[in-house]
Amino acid sequence: MNVVLLALAFTQVDARIVNAANDPNTFWYDDSSLPQVFQSNERLFRKGYNLAGRLDKTGSPNNESPWFHTGGTDGMDVTVRRFVWLPPGKKIAMKFANGTTPVKPIRPGQLTWTYPEGSVVGEVISDFEIRARIKGIDNWETFAISRGKPPALYKRPDNCIQCHEDVGRHAFTITREREWYGYVRGSDGIFTLHPFDGHAVHNGHDIGMPFKFSDKTRHLFQWSE
Repeated sequence: MNVVLLALAFTQVDARIVNAANDPNTFWYDDSSLPQVFQSNERLFRKGYNLAGRLDKTGSPNNESPWFHTGGTDGMDVTVRRFVWLPPGKKIAMKFANGTTPVKPIRPGQLTWTYPEGSVVGEVISDFEIRARIKGIDNWETFAISRGKPPALYKRPDNCIQCHEDVGRHAFTITREREWYGYVRGSDGIFTLHPFDGHAVHNGHDIGMPFKFSDKTRHLFQWSE
């Protein structure tokens, strides 16, 4: 079923979500078209890469539950398609942690970004659930709409907001009792959308790649003034 038609097949879907899903300007993506990456020391690494080697089982919070998979789908074979809709004329504002210019950043630190008020982000999980968030003035309004009976292994998270609050946190602020590194991927409470070229990452010989931006998502972002 077409993802837009699937969205319409669910009952009690907020009209703002339906309108966003139907807008031709809405950006749809998945892990194949926009590979998931995380930042560590001004470099990019693909989700799943262990920065600690044998010193830790995963090397980063990005590589284990509850941050690795879409919440509730651990051990499941699901298809997840995601979308982002931005209000007309608005873009996602980016900035480096140390405030340097994007032309010649010197030790720029973490790159973060903030969605404009009214943004709608969402994901369609196989054919049984839609999750969406709508950006308010200073927080996100959260929705989860199910259709039919979910798979036996599926367990909806008890608190999606708590997990999303970890977005952008450094591994050391989660725990210092483990040898793990990097920032939890994403920014502004959203894990998956990012401005990076997901293919310009660790290649097995280097220690990671400096920031390189994606042509696919360039139109969604701008530098913060």
